[in-house]
Amino acid sequence: MTWEPLEGQTVEFGDCRELLKQLEPGSVDLIYTDPPYRIKAHLEEGDSTFGVSSNEAYKYGVRVNKKGEPSVKTYGEGGAFVPYDEWLKPSVKALGNSGYLVVWETPKALGYLIPALIDAGLEIVQSIVWHVPNRQSFWQGQAKGKHDIAILCKIPGTKPPKGSGPIDCIRHASLQPVLGNDEGSSGVPGAKPIAVVESWVKWLCPEGGLVVDPFLGSGTTLLAAWMNNIRGVGFEIEEERKDVISQRLKSGQTKLAGLGAWC
Repeated sequence: MTWEPLEGQTVEFGDCRELLKQLEPGSVDLIYTDPPYRIKAHLEEGDSTFGVSSNEAYKYGVRVNKKGEPSVKTYGEGGAFVPYDEWLKPSVKALGNSGYLVVWETPKALGYLIPALIDAGLEIVQSIVWHVPNRQSFWQGQAKGKHDIAILCKIPGTKPPKGSGPIDCIRHASLQPVLGNDEGSSGVPGAKPIAVVESWVKWLCPEGGLVVDPFLGSGTTLLAAWMNNIRGVGFEIEEERKDVISQRLKSGQTKLAGLGAWC
């Protein structure tokens, strides 16, 4: 199913691993995405979840709670896992000879993500840190987590974008309720405020260019693209999120000046 919630912004409902393959090689300027976060880091080494050890689970799309039970739906029918290379390789092909890719990931999984990015032929540029002052984390045996991390990388040989880039450490309140629930006000786990996304989309993708988000979630990437006259395409496997995306975009348009809860 194809849907255009805003002018120049398109949503395709389906599995991004297949939809990415349909993009013309070299047609995309920027891949900006926040995949479903992996495991919550509560399992002890050697525990098994869906037949995957806790250490290996970081390579896939499984997320569990303290008891080792799935805390959110994994990606795809039947809770299928998503190895990085299954979406990274077609993403790199869509970028072609030049372009950027930004991917958010839970810090403990970076040891798996970065080698996968390099194996896909990408060059690491820098990290991006989102400092979340209102996040409350009380996991036993861990420091209180107040930040998320994204990795910015590029196709080797890509020319630098014009002008100086945004500050690589963004301090902005989370969409999450103060109670620390993982469900953002958009109803999508880990939803990012527009302030965390927009400056990077604007800097890395030229006006009139194309940004693609393989894991669209609540639709923030498309809102950022629309704000800057950039074409956007988002892939979302859960068609029932259409109402969430629609509400997110409409509310975002009306609250941008004050950066309200939906922004």
